[in-house]
Amino acid sequence: MPPRTQLFFLLVVLALSAGQPLWGDPPSTEVLLREGVLEIVDLSGSKSDLLRLCLDAADPSQLLIEGDGHVLTSKIPGAIGDGSASLRVPLAGVASIALATHGGDDCVTLDLQHGLFPVDLHYDGGVQDTAKGDIVRIQGDGQCSISYAPDKLSSTSGRLVMRSPAGSEACLNFTGLEPVDVIGFAILTFNPLGAEDVIRMDPGFDSTTGTLSAIVISGTSGGVAFETLHSVNNTNLIINTGTITDGDDDFTLGDLSNGHGHTSVAIVSGTGNDMLHAEGTSGADAVVLTNSSVTYGFRVDFDNLTSLDVSGNDGNDSVTIDFSVGNFTMPISYDGGGQTSSPGDVLVLTGGTFADVGYTFTNANDGSIDITGNATITYTGLE
Repeated sequence: MPPRTQLFFLLVVLALSAGQPLWGDPPSTEVLLREGVLEIVDLSGSKSDLLRLCLDAADPSQLLIEGDGHVLTSKIPGAIGDGSASLRVPLAGVASIALATHGGDDCVTLDLQHGLFPVDLHYDGGVQDTAKGDIVRIQGDGQCSISYAPDKLSSTSGRLVMRSPAGSEACLNFTGLEPVDVIGFAILTFNPLGAEDVIRMDPGFDSTTGTLSAIVISGTSGGVAFETLHSVNNTNLIINTGTITDGDDDFTLGDLSNGHGHTSVAIVSGTGNDMLHAEGTSGADAVVLTNSSVTYGFRVDFDNLTSLDVSGNDGNDSVTIDFSVGNFTMPISYDGGGQTSSPGDVLVLTGGTFADVGYTFTNANDGSIDITGNATITYTGLE
């Protein structure tokens, strides 16, 4: 046998004896247990990983890890499925779970449908390769609650705390991530940690599949951008900006009539000068205001706001101010925008009986209304 052929066969024997593949990439994800930390580590570099973690439905003392068709490996005693796309690992002796997916646009799903994780987790998404970035997707069971607090200093870091109805908790600390999907919880609370929050709530979709209607929450907290939160089918969504660090907050609300699956949405702000702005589209927008809610496709409750503002942009828009719940202590401004056709933009006052109503007309389209016991209503661009 020629020397070169002998060398080739020698390398084959060495590779096989070491358990290494001869051609192609190494197994994509390795699962290790070191000093109580269950490490789930990507070995395939820039390849995008899709991983799902949940408790095993038949045996909740085991963690089920599922890949996207490539190989998961583990030499942990008692692990089942080594070398396959589905791995079961015993949680005995596990004090925490650490995931590192490195390069690529990765997605890790934490699925609570078979129970809350008994230990805390940490997820490092690695370097962002494209605009999509790395995603964490938290799937609830309809009964647990969850809170999301972005990091005060880093726009790609944050903390998610999952709670069972019985009061047990599991935390996920993450870094190097981009969007966050939260689906199917009884309560989702968004807790920005900085002062002077600037927050948008817009219609959109989940970041994982792009098919599930969502309320998309974006913006900054204390001047630091936070990772976009995509909220899908959570019974109660609470935006809480007043508990930890107070300031002057600015909320912008889009048309939330996109079937996102929530039952209630509420903004809980603090004692600063907090404003809510309903931002219209180029079509016909309809907004209803009370002294404790704004309905723009979906009702959003609020407290402690100091001003309300509606911009209709183009289209025939209508704003209804409903006094049946009570008087307005905060000023209201309404800009109808450009008139594209008849009848134009309309302002309707309803639900109250007042002794004194004063109108001030600046011109045919602009003016103000002063009602006894209420703050001033200012309008522009009406027909």
